[in-house]
Amino acid sequence: MLVSVVMPVYNGEVYLEEAIQSILSQTMSDFEFIIVNDGSIDRTKEILDHVMDSRVRVIHLTQNGGAASAMNKAIEQAKGEWIAVQDADDKSMPARLEEQIKHLEAKDLSGVASLVKFLPGKRPLPEERLREEEAVNGIATQEQIKACRFHGNPICHGTLTFSKQLFHQVGGYNSKFTIAYDYELWMKLFAILPIEKLGKVLYQYRVNLSSLGHSDMTETSIEVMAVSSNSIRRICFSDMAKSPRAVVICSPKGCQVYQHHVLPDCQLDVVYFLYNCDIAQAELAYQLFLAYKVDLIIVLDGVGAWEVTDWLIQNGLEYNQHLFTIWNDIV
Repeated sequence: MLVSVVMPVYNGEVYLEEAIQSILSQTMSDFEFIIVNDGSIDRTKEILDHVMDSRVRVIHLTQNGGAASAMNKAIEQAKGEWIAVQDADDKSMPARLEEQIKHLEAKDLSGVASLVKFLPGKRPLPEERLREEEAVNGIATQEQIKACRFHGNPICHGTLTFSKQLFHQVGGYNSKFTIAYDYELWMKLFAILPIEKLGKVLYQYRVNLSSLGHSDMTETSIEVMAVSSNSIRRICFSDMAKSPRAVVICSPKGCQVYQHHVLPDCQLDVVYFLYNCDIAQAELAYQLFLAYKVDLIIVLDGVGAWEVTDWLIQNGLEYNQHLFTIWNDIV
């Protein structure tokens, strides 16, 4: 078996049949399709029980354990060399599996993703929000992915097909994350082999404004900051015996959230918080770095963040070496 397509679903009755059909209609036929019903209480079980295709295997769970846990359960049962993710309200383009596997077999990668076409959910999508979502398509080359990886998740979850061997090597999805579990896995895979994006749309992603990742921006920010901070430690400072010392620059509220919700499990030693994102604080952080009081500077997104980042780069700090920016929606 070459490919195992895995899909978790929780109360997905509205778009589930479309998602399933998009996989069963693939131009490539050598795959299995493992669907985990994660304790749904709508018509999901009924829909799945009526799927009559020998390539489909359904696992019904009686209690909802979260998407990361459901994905791990699916991949435990997978026979394929490659794991293709399919989310339950999205659609894969017909040639998705064929094109991604061809690319993976030609190159030494941990995974391959694609560009995305965005579909509206039940609620209309404001133009500004659509532009924010579409920004992920602007991070397309391997160089761009590498440059942006610490800032936030550059890959749409459902677009990725990745190595099952490497998935197990890095420990799979971390189920303590309810939103950024995909980002956490990608960062672990990045550390072994690159992930590339094919420069074409092979996936249609439905923007659901009521989903966890879109409705609870504080929790999303906390999880992204946690994943990014620990990835910085693991990837950029792996040779240091002690936790690298950091200074964090952000708005007062952003710093407060980082201090209370990210710092307790953070593998960085954050020794200073600078509570305004302006040039004066950039100069202070720069002096701390020059005096060897910190090993790195983190700038959290917000008003003034890119001006601060640009000033630090102009004064000699290397981006993604001693200077990092992290996505944050807390202002």
